[in-house]
Amino acid sequence: MWFDKIVNLQTLPTELEKLFVDNGWKRDLFFRIRRETSKFIDVRLFESTGSDLERRRFGFAVAYDTADSDFADSRYVATESRLGDFGVGDGKKTNFIIPTSPIIASSLSVYINSIYQEKNTYTVDGRTGLIKFNTPVAKGARVTGEYRLANDAYEPTNDIIFFTYTRYFIEKEVKMSDQDADLGNGNGTKTAFKLPYPDFDESRFAVYKNGTILDANNYTFTGDTIIFKVAPASADNIKIAGTRLLESSNGSDVTEILPAKTQFTVQSTNSVLAEIFTSINFVNASPYTVLSLTPEQRFTKDWKRDSVVYMYGNAHKDRVVMFMRIDPTPSPVRALFVPLYIGRMYTFDNKPQKNLIIMGGCRSGEEFSNSTKKIGNANMDYGENTSGGNLTPVLSQSLTGSMYQQHYLAFITHNADIDSGQGRFNPSMYSGKYHLSQIYIVHPNDGYVGKLDDVYAVHPKNIQQADELEIEKTVTDEVIGKGDGTKKIFHLEHKPKENTLNLFMDCKEVPKTDYDYNAEDKTVTFKEYPGGEILANYQMAQLYRYTLPTTAVSPFTSKFSPFNPIGLAIYKEDI
Repeated sequence: MWFDKIVNLQTLPTELEKLFVDNGWKRDLFFRIRRETSKFIDVRLFESTGSDLERRRFGFAVAYDTADSDFADSRYVATESRLGDFGVGDGKKTNFIIPTSPIIASSLSVYINSIYQEKNTYTVDGRTGLIKFNTPVAKGARVTGEYRLANDAYEPTNDIIFFTYTRYFIEKEVKMSDQDADLGNGNGTKTAFKLPYPDFDESRFAVYKNGTILDANNYTFTGDTIIFKVAPASADNIKIAGTRLLESSNGSDVTEILPAKTQFTVQSTNSVLAEIFTSINFVNASPYTVLSLTPEQRFTKDWKRDSVVYMYGNAHKDRVVMFMRIDPTPSPVRALFVPLYIGRMYTFDNKPQKNLIIMGGCRSGEEFSNSTKKIGNANMDYGENTSGGNLTPVLSQSLTGSMYQQHYLAFITHNADIDSGQGRFNPSMYSGKYHLSQIYIVHPNDGYVGKLDDVYAVHPKNIQQADELEIEKTVTDEVIGKGDGTKKIFHLEHKPKENTLNLFMDCKEVPKTDYDYNAEDKTVTFKEYPGGEILANYQMAQLYRYTLPTTAVSPFTSKFSPFNPIGLAIYKEDI
């Protein structure tokens, strides 16, 4: 599905989360790590079951220090700000949401049509940003406000860190010296003692009586209770120690803020990930891929917390391909066009064990180096060609089992030397058209692996950012797969025009009643397991939007690209 959104810099992480969730990716978990009083790391993890029935997972993290802002505003939001606009009344509703939270509730001043509202005319929840008026706001009346952000409210950062993984486990240690480890004293008859949490790992759990560890034969562990075989006396103090398993798989939050285990620095990607990978166990964590909105490490005075960020692209449950750009008004060159591709690529007869590609654009010096062998408790050494997704495409796991290996782009191009000076290359004088190529993912040993879904390579000549291209094609004898008696789902390369799709198997046309076609993910699902080679004929006519990445580092702007830089045309809509 195509999206084109304008959001605030202050709310960018939550808007990204909403974008992914709205397009088929379940938010598996949100957790926050805190160091001292002002340093935080917010981590969001996502999961999707794709149209090919493969489960894909990725996460992104932002690190910030609320005591060290890039903006000289004392974390104060004015009524004139986009963040100070709470909405317009309709004569019925009483509830309004502050665009960002948490806030300091006592700092809030509310206005209706610029008239101050007494605090006894409404209530506010500073944690959620919910304002409830005692009476409905008149139709057409604008509600605004000014306030200060709470100490733990997000502080915008220039870098967003993406990674993928196989699984995660969250653990938290409870020490005998902790207040919640003290279960109290016995009374001579009481045998059951309720545990403070129901999620202790029994294999890493201990019970103490008067400071001395007890043998496990003296009690029974039931998950949320320990039951003594002999009731402790009134003089016996019972304490516990152990490791909690806080794993969540229901889209919930870890409500407790995790205390930092390292002295992480918010401006260092390696340091931030070291803390994440120390606080939580990630199985097969990937090297990182960073997105940077500007060329500098931190925001300069050109931008504010309510600066707009443009987000556009195409997303569904298989993959996300998009661009972001911060407000270009103060500095068009330094407001980077930031690419991101994450998820499934179109593959051939055989697909990778984990068909998930990550590519992104970042500022110079922020890319992963394969000299990094470990970050926190996570291994980063997957061989001499280990890669993050900033310099080259990174594939989660190949057909033969290797993980996070350096791959390369391949597309039809020409020698860059002939595309210099005032020479006119595109469109062709002979056809009057731009001649585009799909973008393949290749590996020196494995050859052609697949190609990016709904993306074309466009040479950046005689074309402007956000120009739109019409692509029309009559597709004949497209091999969409071979039926082997175990597979019913097959993918088309493009979305066919309505009523133009015809399938053939063993040179015979397949009746349309024998399969279902899903236009959203371009899948053909047979009602019975097919046997034989399956071909597709159809017509396509689509509109694509062109964007040239401008980050210093990305697979599309690095020396590894066959043509550097190369623009991308992303599928927008049918024509």
